[in-house]
Amino acid sequence: MRSAESIVTCAAGLAAALLAHGCQTSERVVSAGPAEPTVKFSEAEPRESREERLVRATEERPDDAKAWLALGDHHEKVGRYEAAVAAYVRVQQLLVEAEAKNKTRYTGGHFRLGRTYAKARMYNEAIQHLRKVLELQPKTPSQASLNADFRESHYLIAAIYYDNRQLEPARDHFETFIQLGGDRARATPWIMKIDEQLYYRERERPRPTVVPRPENEVPAPAPPPSSNPASVPPPADPAPAPAEGEDPGDGS
Repeated sequence: MRSAESIVTCAAGLAAALLAHGCQTSERVVSAGPAEPTVKFSEAEPRESREERLVRATEERPDDAKAWLALGDHHEKVGRYEAAVAAYVRVQQLLVEAEAKNKTRYTGGHFRLGRTYAKARMYNEAIQHLRKVLELQPKTPSQASLNADFRESHYLIAAIYYDNRQLEPARDHFETFIQLGGDRARATPWIMKIDEQLYYRERERPRPTVVPRPENEVPAPAPPPSSNPASVPPPADPAPAPAEGEDPGDGS
């Protein structure tokens, strides 16, 4: 049974993974609007005014993936995960439509959905969307490293596995994160913790009990040959008695 301290440690570790470092992404998003974002606001504006402008942008341009993406990012940052998921679902729908038109696959919708579900500690949903991202990952690391969504998906999956005490797969995903160009300083502390826990887990694993034989014990004698009638071959049939007047030595 996991101690309260270990649960707190795991929760804190996952929270750290989902902060700024775990939010890096460079996904491709198709927009029907102009190249420059049309929703601009000052950081000094009240949060309500900012949200209202983002909502109005989605109402004015319901088919603009960038508008929905900005609204989802806002909800995610302020911890409104349910609203963020709703916005990202719309982003993913628009990306699917774009994929059918230009034959290009996009990772941004699934990655943001996976990240938001992970923050909400809805791990099954998070893993489902993050795996959708990894289904598009190129086989060669040099190509996969061009899209940060791939390595960040590995990082989040690793953090989720670690939080659920699945140490071996967590370590594999952290290693892949590094292989795809991720910051080694982010993953190395996790890997060191995993290696330490695997070491102590192996030491605490019960070993099979071996009962030593007493020094003066005499080995048991070998069993006698089987006396089972079924294992004894039947005797040969006796030769027939010679007929009267027949020479027993005559073989003709």
